[in-house]
Amino acid sequence: MNPGNLIVVVGLPGAGKSTLLKKIRRSITGICVHDFHANAMNDLTNVPSSRHFRALVEALVAGHDCAIADIAFCVQERRDNLCVVISKEIPETKIEFKFLEKSFEKCERNIRYRNPYNPEPALKKLRDFYPQYVIPKDAEIAPIWQPSTSPPKGVEFLVRAWNTSLGEGDEVKDEEEAIRILRQAVELDLACAYNVLADWMVSKADLSSNSLDESEKAQTQSDAMEILKEGCRKGHGACFVQMAHFYEAAGRKEDASKCWRKYFKSRTFLNDEDHELAHLLDYDYGSLVRTEAVRYYFRAIRKGDLPEDKEAMFLLLPFRNEILEDISDFGTFLSQTGQSDAAEKNGQLFAFVKKSFEL
Repeated sequence: MNPGNLIVVVGLPGAGKSTLLKKIRRSITGICVHDFHANAMNDLTNVPSSRHFRALVEALVAGHDCAIADIAFCVQERRDNLCVVISKEIPETKIEFKFLEKSFEKCERNIRYRNPYNPEPALKKLRDFYPQYVIPKDAEIAPIWQPSTSPPKGVEFLVRAWNTSLGEGDEVKDEEEAIRILRQAVELDLACAYNVLADWMVSKADLSSNSLDESEKAQTQSDAMEILKEGCRKGHGACFVQMAHFYEAAGRKEDASKCWRKYFKSRTFLNDEDHELAHLLDYDYGSLVRTEAVRYYFRAIRKGDLPEDKEAMFLLLPFRNEILEDISDFGTFLSQTGQSDAAEKNGQLFAFVKKSFEL
C-alpha cells in the first residue's frame, strides 16, 4: 500500500489557514489539523512532540492523505524540520506546501474581524512572525481570505423587522408587523431569520398567554418548530440551537442534547458559516457565531439545565483551543469594560470547560 501524501498550509495569523483547510478537508480521508503544534507535549517545538504527530504518521502509513497547518511553519527552519522527520518516518510520503499571501494589512483586518473582543494576542503573533515569513520564489501563492462586502438577501428585512419590533428609528412599534416583515427575510432564506422568527412567535404566545388557550399556544409552538425544521432542511445548522433552547425550556433535556449534537455535526458549525453574517450585523439582530453558541452550551451544562454529553465533547474536541481562547478573550473584554461580576463568572466557566475537556 502506498502511503498518503501530506499537505501543509502555511500562512500568518489571520491569513485564512483554517478557511483553506476546510476546503481541503473535503478531498482527503486522513486527519486535518489546524494548530498542529498547539499544546505540544512539554511545550516542546520539535515535530514529534506535537500531540497530533502519532495520529498523523498512522494515517499516512495507512494510505490516507492528510493536511496540517500552524503559524510555526512560517519559519523556514520549522518547515525543514517537518520534512526531515516525515521523510525519516515515511520516506515515500510526498509533502506539498500551500503558501498564503503575505500582507500585514489584510491579516490585521481579518484578526480584528474574527475576534472583536481581544485581538491583541493574535496581533502580537502577526508582528512576531511577519518578518520571519519568506515565501519561496517558485511557490504558488493563495490569496488571503477577505470577508464579503455585500450583505446577503434578506438582511434589510431582518433589520427593519427588528426596529419595528422595538419601535426604533423611524419605525412605529408593531410586533405583528415585525413578524410579517421577518417572514420576508425567511422567504429569502436568510440564515438567522429562521431562529429569530421562531423565537419571536413563541415569545409573543407566552406574553399573550392570558388571551390564548392552551391549544392555540401549542399550535404556535408547533408552527415555530416547523420553521426551524425548514431551516435545518435548507442547511442552516444554527436552527438546531434554537430547537435545543425550546426543548430545554420544556424540560426535554435529552432532546435538547440531541439537537446540540446535530448542530456540532452541521456544516454551519464545522465551517462557522454564520460568522461573516454576524460580523456584518455587528453581532446583533439574532446573529450567531459558533463560539457564542458553545459558551451558552457549556453554561447550560454547568447550571444543570443540560446533561453532560460525552459524544458532544468528542465532537467539540477538535475545537478545544478555539473554544478556550474565545472564553478567555471574552473574559478580558468583560474586565476591560468594567463588568467585573460577569468577568468572574466567565472565569468560572473557563475553568469548568477546561476541566470538561480533560475528562
